[in-house]
Amino acid sequence: MGRKRTLLLLFGLCLSVRAQEAAEQKAGAGMEEGLPTVEKPWSLTLKTGVGWDSNPGLFAPNFDIASGDRQDERIYSEISFSYKVYRKERTTLEIGYQGYKEWYNHRDEFALEAHTFPIKYRVDYADWGYALGFYFTYLEMDGDGVLREYRLSPSVYWVQNPTTIAMLYMNLFYRDYLHARDFNGSEWDIGLMEQFELASDTYLRFFCEPGYVDARDNDFRYWRLYLGASLSVPLLEDVDATISLGNEIRSYSHQDDIEGVSRNDNRWIGTVLIRKQVTAHLSLALKYEWMNRGSNIPGFRYRRETLGLEAILEF
Repeated sequence: MGRKRTLLLLFGLCLSVRAQEAAEQKAGAGMEEGLPTVEKPWSLTLKTGVGWDSNPGLFAPNFDIASGDRQDERIYSEISFSYKVYRKERTTLEIGYQGYKEWYNHRDEFALEAHTFPIKYRVDYADWGYALGFYFTYLEMDGDGVLREYRLSPSVYWVQNPTTIAMLYMNLFYRDYLHARDFNGSEWDIGLMEQFELASDTYLRFFCEPGYVDARDNDFRYWRLYLGASLSVPLLEDVDATISLGNEIRSYSHQDDIEGVSRNDNRWIGTVLIRKQVTAHLSLALKYEWMNRGSNIPGFRYRRETLGLEAILEF
């Protein structure tokens, strides 16, 4: 397999981690798919950022390609648009678009581009509700298509008391790799999130998410368990901070052909985000992220740090 084809394959595998982190941020922002709102029927978010990366690479669930600890600078941009095409009493139907693109100063082979088209159906009652989301994602790298992914996400939330909300959700994936059909496969995750309001604008959240990844190639099949927590607190007027820490354990049933043992990984990720609201629509954010993957097979170990400054426009 050529280097470019290998990069395309591994790049596509990053999506499950990105989807998980996106779902976590969505839930942490107030579980927008579960809680009723009285906002306008559309929303638009534009984000651009510049950052530093200590170890650029394609950090996929199964295989990693890194630059060998060579740091680099990057620019990235995001767009998110949603429109509620139907709203009546407790029921909402929403469509949208989410786009992401990044550029590296030296390591262009690690830059990605993603396009996601969500459809969300939601029903809200006084103290509980449920939702069903369908997401189609298309990934590109260097102008070439990498992956088509289909995700179905049912969820239900309930208010346990005035300061505690819980959400139970499931993610069902099917992935179609455009350059490596042997790695096509499915994934399921079942997750529970618990949110506690400790004080005004102060929230503590816990996540638990077991799952299984299947593929045609035995080397890509594994069980996984993710445990995480996050804390959001106000610091100053119009300034807030979110600190999160998560751990994911992966257990592979297939024995590695070279090492002669079954692979076991342990991945830690921590994030610190400080955000300043400048105007009603503009905010600035400073984000630091640390990642460390341990493994009983040395070739799968890595460490990475990123730092970024972002400008966000919300309408």
